[in-house]
Amino acid sequence: MRHYGNINLQQNELQNAVLPIDTYFPVNPKVGQLVFKDKVLYICVDIQNDLPIWTPLTNQIDTFIFTQTFPAVTWTVAHGLNSGTVQVQVFGNDGRMVIPNEITIVDKDTVTIDFGIEFSGRASIIAGNLDGGDRPTYGYEYDQTTPSASWVVNHGLGYYPVVRVFIGNEEVQPAQIIHDSVNTTRILFTTPYVGVAKFM
Repeated sequence: MRHYGNINLQQNELQNAVLPIDTYFPVNPKVGQLVFKDKVLYICVDIQNDLPIWTPLTNQIDTFIFTQTFPAVTWTVAHGLNSGTVQVQVFGNDGRMVIPNEITIVDKDTVTIDFGIEFSGRASIIAGNLDGGDRPTYGYEYDQTTPSASWVVNHGLGYYPVVRVFIGNEEVQPAQIIHDSVNTTRILFTTPYVGVAKFM
């Protein structure tokens, strides 16, 4: 059944809903529209000068499935995902999720899973980009080398970009971000800082 028009659920639950997998972002989206693309869920949060701003709601993930065919107290999983912050889910041969005694991240490509008893089954190793989506492609990067509470950036992108600000290795939220034009942005702080602003 297809329905064209608005549906008011009056705060009732929408159950068992599935979003289609999209290859491309829609050409003419609406604010609030959802897109599931490349294993990431996006929402259109704004449209400025006909340019939609898509924000990821979930992380981009990579997965590795490990099968332990014979019972073992400890599984050594060489997943090769190059991440020290993986998530591990373990399932028995009956398909039920189980909680192991201990999970140890040996290095960025290896974890060990200890059960205390011999056990066989499967493990899903999940690695995601903590930024929350595809690794972004920035249209412009600005380096503030002298401390200032007001960074004036002439990025020349021709639109109002999404701005991310980094002080050292930490991403921070400035007091205010003001787009004076489609080519100039001011980033304001309560105290002077040096750092990097990335525009996308």
